[in-house]
Amino acid sequence: MFAEWIQARRGYLSGWKWSHVRRHGVRVFRYHGVVTEKRDAVLDRNQLPLQIFRAQMDFLRRFRVLGVGELIEGLAAGKLPSRPSAMVTFDDGFHNNVLAAEVMASRRIPWSLYVPPGEVGPSRAMWSVEMSLLILLGRAEKIEALGRTWSLATRAEREKSFRELRARLKAVPALERVATVEGLRRQFPAGESARLLGEHPQLRMLTWEELTQLANAGVEIGSHGLHHEIHHAQQTADLRVRELVASRAELERRLGRRCRAFAYPNGNFVDTSPGEVEGAGYDVAFTTVSGALEDRLGADRFLLPRLSASGSLHGFVRTFWWDGDRPARPSQAPQPRPSEA
Repeated sequence: MFAEWIQARRGYLSGWKWSHVRRHGVRVFRYHGVVTEKRDAVLDRNQLPLQIFRAQMDFLRRFRVLGVGELIEGLAAGKLPSRPSAMVTFDDGFHNNVLAAEVMASRRIPWSLYVPPGEVGPSRAMWSVEMSLLILLGRAEKIEALGRTWSLATRAEREKSFRELRARLKAVPALERVATVEGLRRQFPAGESARLLGEHPQLRMLTWEELTQLANAGVEIGSHGLHHEIHHAQQTADLRVRELVASRAELERRLGRRCRAFAYPNGNFVDTSPGEVEGAGYDVAFTTVSGALEDRLGADRFLLPRLSASGSLHGFVRTFWWDGDRPARPSQAPQPRPSEA
């Protein structure tokens, strides 16, 4: 406990040292998964070690933590908590979220989970996860995709191919993305995706039974799109709306309760997104735009900001207390490191 206190103190003082602005409003933290240990730095890039997650929640329990219902009521009334407060959200619906559920239940902290219902199942992996497994670990020396050859001869080449191909696939229309991933799958031995997912079970999806248990335990289950299709300008409006409507209907049918919240896959949205989300029947929607919810900002309830949860306790505490993007005294603010420029 003393070590955690030191880490939390470091986080607070680091923001003060660099003259960051004190953060106000509801801090909505965004997570993906929790694992007992990271096995591959790239594959598990979005997974947080369980020990660190516990420490972050121990810090957070000192403050008011809102559920989705409280947030909706506060936004409707035009009144959010004036004292430091927070929310906890998880995106994607990895099976390892059951570890997070145990932590949250023991601390009585409300939280919400955003899943793509079209990808739910014990043998399922979202397309981005399957692509990660195949390119980083699949049995092939090279692949053909999007009009070029991608080398998988070394780990460094695999990581380079993975990052570049992932970025390009996130920007193309859904039909092209589906065809490309299917073409990738055929270039590996039969059953390769299933084999790799079996070796890395931390990346498989929750089952409907597990989601039902979480919902019955009080976890707010929201939509992350039907198939996690990204809401960018290259997607047709019909596809974006179908992802919104069909995912909400499936979640309500399976879980027997209203689906009130949506989280944009990859954080992307377009000018028409707020109207599309509202028209699909949601009450709120979360982006990945960094920031806290403040009354004075007049935030669109269908474009709510969130904060990416740090991979350390001191980083988490710094983010809770300080807005590092808005230095109070610019002349004294830290200069970006070369890698950040």
